[in-house]
Amino acid sequence: MGSSVGLNMTEALYNNIFWNLNASYHFTEVHGINVVANMMLPGLSKNGQALKDGKIQKSNLTFDPSRAPSSTYSLFGNYQLVAYYGKISLTKQLVMNLSLYGLAGLGVVSFGDSTSIGMDVGFGQKLYFTKNLALRFDMSVYVYPGPDPTAPKTPNKLLLTGGEKLGSSDFEQTVYSHVFLSFGLVYLL
Repeated sequence: MGSSVGLNMTEALYNNIFWNLNASYHFTEVHGINVVANMMLPGLSKNGQALKDGKIQKSNLTFDPSRAPSSTYSLFGNYQLVAYYGKISLTKQLVMNLSLYGLAGLGVVSFGDSTSIGMDVGFGQKLYFTKNLALRFDMSVYVYPGPDPTAPKTPNKLLLTGGEKLGSSDFEQTVYSHVFLSFGLVYLL
């Protein structure tokens, strides 16, 4: 079981910081399952805020992505394959256990008023400080459909600054492909 903090490396409009809870169970030394719940922090990124404030466009129109739905959390179940478990020598006197693994799975992504099914694939490593405590690094690609705030269905629903928050059904759907990079601590029971 563990917890991590990370960055959505490819999110331009919304806050790209997230934290997660994860749990793994190994059937053998090689094969296991992993469940990860990502909670995205609310708000806009610097670019999203600049668009809302009208600092990027050359026209006098503003684009307010905070009026559109964004992903709030995701929950994925993964198959985990341990490719290597062994020792790593950091110095002549400091040797630590290292685990390298790949994972792939399916899950759901919530946009507040709608939910989409997605898939992920990634890899990671655990660097063990003790028999029960490890530092975990993961990099995963999440692919899922969702509302596209940059392509509203009709011109009268442009995301101008000021106005009510719109729902997922007000937007065209697109397929997102986001790279999540996370690091945290894992405690082995």
